[in-house]
Amino acid sequence: MDKALERLKRLNIGHLIPEVQTNLAYAIPFAESVEDVASFPGRIIRLGNSVATLASARFGASRQIHHLVLAAMEYDPERRSAMGVTYSDHLVKRIRSLGFTVAEFDRNRTPPDLQQEEGSTLAWGVQDVMEELGRVPDAIFDRGAVGKVPLIRIFGRDPASIVNLIAKL
Repeated sequence: MDKALERLKRLNIGHLIPEVQTNLAYAIPFAESVEDVASFPGRIIRLGNSVATLASARFGASRQIHHLVLAAMEYDPERRSAMGVTYSDHLVKRIRSLGFTVAEFDRNRTPPDLQQEEGSTLAWGVQDVMEELGRVPDAIFDRGAVGKVPLIRIFGRDPASIVNLIAKL
């Protein structure tokens, strides 16, 4: 995680960090709970053209992205890492043009009982996409909703694979 973060800092990816900031997560093999997934407490924040964190990666630090990783691992136990980047049509097209698989979910289709629960909209959307595809795509995006920022979530085997894709954007 530290090596991936250092590389992200050198890539000058501030423009890819959404207004709500982001995080990078990595789960241990056979992870079963959010405590088995590491990420950066306080998120990865935009600092000019670069990024910064408030602390080193820790297990159980970010429930939202941890739920996404755990959902992905249900379909592919090797997909143990994820990170969010800002959404744009251009970035979605770029990811596709690089040969990566991209899928979309609509937050407005979230079941009403899940809409108030923190992080459950994302977990539902990711699971919905994976159920439909029968696998984990390289990226899943949504166009946002009332009070929800549109994002692209990138999935990979490890933090290095995430950073490798981001470096191409």
